Amino acid sequence: MENNNILIVNIMNFTLNQQILIYKDGVCILTMDTPIEEMTNVIYSLCRNYNINNINFCGNKEFCSKYVSELQNKYDFKNINIVSR
Repeated sequence: MENNNILIVNIMNFTLNQQILIYKDGVCILTMDTPIEEMTNVIYSLCRNYNINNINFCGNKEFCSKYVSELQNKYDFKNINIVSR
């Protein structure tokens, strides 16, 4: 069975807390705000707890790329996308 779980991070520049949403089979099962300085650790924990392999960052591409690089280097995530607004 295909894993349809996805984590979405809505990046808002100059905002201390960032919104994270988790979807399972197209249904939002969790929304939360997380402090930006803890964001990569929170994302890692949520991905492990909810068996998520797909992460989408929505926001400014340059701002998002910092966190994408951190996740790829620190936790070896492969399937991370940036969706520019």
